[in-house]
Amino acid sequence: MNYVALKMLFGDRAKYLMLLCGLSFAVMLIVQQGSIFWGLMMWSQASITNVNVPIWVTDPGIAQVDEVKPIADTA
Repeated sequence: MNYVALKMLFGDRAKYLMLLCGLSFAVMLIVQQGSIFWGLMMWSQASITNVNVPIWVTDPGIAQVDEVKPIADTA
């Protein structure tokens, strides 16, 4: 049974090449999406890790790191 399957796969060269091209394209898209995700994660954490300070003090109402809001004098 395996012989018949391999003969059908390797017997038609055009079908085999298109199968390899399709799989290669799918793998390229998966790797590209992973690298886009990794790049966005590194870009979003860069503003935190590049500020080389021992303690991080912010206003409690800040939702994002890039939001600039001064701390009140009564804090």
